[in-house]
Parts: sequence; C-alpha cells; structure tokens
Amino acid sequence: MKKQNLFKSMLLLCALVVGSGSVWAGDIIYSWDGSGNTTTGNEIGGTATAKGGNSNIVVGNSQKGNYTFKLNKGFASGTYYVEIALTNALKGGEKVVVGAFRTSSSSDGELGFDFGTTATQTLKSNPVYLSSNGIPDDLEYTVPAAAAGSKTVRVYRNSGSTGVYVSKFVIISNEASSPLDGFPVATISHETCTYSKPTWTHDENSAYTLKATDNTDIPTKDYSGATRIKIPYGKTYTVTVPSGITKVAIKGASTNTSTGTPITIGATSQTFSTLDTKLYSIASPSAGASISFSVADKEFGLESIVLYTADGITLETTANMDGWRAFYDGSQAYTTDENTNVYVADSDPVGSTITLKNIGKGVPVGVPVILKTSAGDHKMALTKGGSATYTGTNKLSVTTGSDVTSKYRLGYNSTNGVGFYPYSATSPAAGIVYLNVDASAHALNIDFEEGDVTGIAEVSAKKEFNGEYFNLAGQRVDANHKGIVVVNGKKFFNK
Repeated sequence: MKKQNLFKSMLLLCALVVGSGSVWAGDIIYSWDGSGNTTTGNEIGGTATAKGGNSNIVVGNSQKGNYTFKLNKGFASGTYYVEIALTNALKGGEKVVVGAFRTSSSSDGELGFDFGTTATQTLKSNPVYLSSNGIPDDLEYTVPAAAAGSKTVRVYRNSGSTGVYVSKFVIISNEASSPLDGFPVATISHETCTYSKPTWTHDENSAYTLKATDNTDIPTKDYSGATRIKIPYGKTYTVTVPSGITKVAIKGASTNTSTGTPITIGATSQTFSTLDTKLYSIASPSAGASISFSVADKEFGLESIVLYTADGITLETTANMDGWRAFYDGSQAYTTDENTNVYVADSDPVGSTITLKNIGKGVPVGVPVILKTSAGDHKMALTKGGSATYTGTNKLSVTTGSDVTSKYRLGYNSTNGVGFYPYSATSPAAGIVYLNVDASAHALNIDFEEGDVTGIAEVSAKKEFNGEYFNLAGQRVDANHKGIVVVNGKKFFNK
C-alpha cells in the first residue's frame, strides 16, 4: 500500500476541522480557511482584509469546532465586510464555495457577497444552525459573466439579527471542471521538431509541419531564459497536419505584455500577453491540409502548438490536487494514458482511512472512478473506447440531482492536502462523483494499492487497523470518543 497522509503533526491535528479549507477538484485560484485575515492565493493570488474593525468582523475565531471569521454587522453601512483583492481579474464562470453557519436557532442571518461591480448576491438565508461542533453548510455560487474583469470580492452579513460565521471562502476556476473534448496527438515545439529553414518538421511524424507562408525565417530565440520559436508579427503561418484535427492549443507570450499579440485562427482572435495557453476549435481538415493562423501587432514567442483529435478527452488537475481527479461517464468507456491509473472504493473506510482498489488502465462505462496521474503537468489523456469492465463492489456514486447529506467527496484542504472530505449538497448537478459512505466529523486519508506510478512516498511500516482506539492516557475508548485518539500508534483528532 501507499498513503497520501493528511495529518502532518500534532498541531495540524488539533487544527483540523471539517469545512475548514476543504474544496473540490478544480483550479483553486483563491483560498481562505480561517487561519488569519490575510492570505495569498495559489494561482491568481490576492489578500483578504477585514473592514470595519475586529469588533465587527472577528477573524481566526474558533466557533463550534470551526476556525472562522464572524460577521457581526450588516453591509448596509458599507463598512463591515471582508474584502478580497485578487491579483488578476475574474473571467466569469468561476465557482464560489463558502462554508457558513449560525449559532442562534431563534434568529436569522443572511450571507451575501458581491464582486465590486455587480449587484448583491445572496448565498443563503439562514445557513445551518450549529448548537455544538458540526459541519457548516457548503454554499456554492457561479460567478456571473457580469463580474468578468472584477478584481474585488466582498463577503458580508446581508441581513438578519444574528451573526454569520464563515469557515472558508474559496474561488475555483471553471477551466479544469470539465474535460476537454479532444485527445492530444502531437506537439509542435522546438523540442519536438527539427528546423530546416523555413520549416519546422515533427521528429516522429513528418506530416506535422510549421512555417510562414512567405518562408520567413522563424528560428529559436531566448526570451528571458526561455527558449521559444520566434514568430514575427504581421504574417500568416501554416500548420500542415493529417486528417482529424479538431482543436489547436497555442502556448506562448508576447514581447509586449501591456498590449499583447492577437493570434487569429478562422473567425477566432485571442490576445496573448504574458505566457498563456489558448484553445481554438477548427473544422477537421483533410489529410495534408493546413491550419492557418495570423499574428498581429507584436512579436510572439511560441512555446508549443498542441493538436487534438476527437478520439478522446483531456482531463487536468492542479498542483494542489497532486494529480487526483474523480471521473464518470455514463455512455462511454475509455483507455487511460501510461501515466494514469484508475481506482474504485471497494470497501468501507477503516478508522480514518479509505483504501482505493486499482482496476488498471481502463475506465468502464457507467462506473464512477478516481484517477491518479504521475504526469508533471497533471494532465490525463483518455482515449474513447476499450473493453474495461468492473462488476465488483464500489462505494463511489454519482449525484442524480437529489440532495446529498453527510457523505464524502474527493477534495483539497489547504492545511492537510488531498483526501475525502465531508460533503453535503442541495440539488447538486448530476454526475458529480462522491463517496457514498456516511461522513463522520473527520476527513479520510487515502490508501491505494501497489502497482501504481504515482510516486507518492512509500509508508515504511503500515499496520492493519486492529479496531482499538485509545486516549492520550492510554485508556481504551470507543470510535466516537471526542478529541485526540490513538489508532495503531498514530494520533488523530476525532470531532
């Protein structure tokens, strides 16, 4: 077995609380988890600052077992809220995930937020009432298109007569939430091609070429330590391909980051400034045909052109998720790439650990699975088809639109890493993979079978769970004992 260890030290164990910093698979672009009133995001980055003074917004409290900020006052005065200043602008379509609860059953409290430039959004009237330690509501909202361009998010108690406690505030991008309907078949770059003026030719398949239509010289150039193909502006370039290419991903950067370089394929024009990857959909060309693109305004440093066919899909996770991703397709089976393994959960958790069963390199149709890739870019390429089947026990399920209460979902905690975290949702979208096991007040470690290529460190001496729990005094306790418990010589925090 190999283990993804969630519990790093006694201090972290004492700080681990359900709903504190746990989010689901996707690009985490900002995360606040109760550790303080200023934090730096993982990808977009930014800071969160309490406005109105600590008497009205109290950050870093421990309430009902959750580390929180408390919203004592409403937003009407314009002075009491938590303002998140993002480094880069929102694009629209991102997901906002807020953990929230109230501590008075007789009073109401409404949680709201806005994006600085749009109307107030109400997340939920009367978030869950917690009389003692428990699991906050996970409230989700999709950032509207009208908020695109905003670099500000504000969270506040919108109305009501009682305080609202927020245990986490997360923004997840929309790029990685859905698979790319395309399978990468070739990459054109200075590393995969050989240049003989005026043509770059793919080393493994000479049918893939790149050149300027006027035979302009396009050698490599050093761009601040990065070697890329020099693409002069004001010209048209062609990529000659076999048949079946349906998407093109161009990665590179402009020499002028303020105005950028527009690149046009067909009727689609997109502007690159700093290093970025942009996707273009095209009509499938016939064998030997060319895809043309024009470059305007500024010189462009081309890092790569990735060509996709419709024969499969591409999934992506972030560095935070460390190559883990849940996946389900009710109509199509797949074969995975050499770096990706497929897992099911064929048994209940034992203590604080769930063991995943490796079922090989194929994703069966209609079977919810967990995927793990060892690829450095955290991308997985799945080819449509194959004969993969699985008929054994599987504790993984998919949502159908009905409410889900106190189960588990694969996710990320900014303190403890990847694992399964308690999950509840009201009328969730269909097709979300979750672990259909009643959630207790702790997260689950992940154990998984040998034979994988994930590279997670080997556990030096794994003991099988012996069914016995002890407190710090060495006295035997039951599995529901609150506080720090010792299981097989390891300490865990049991809420």
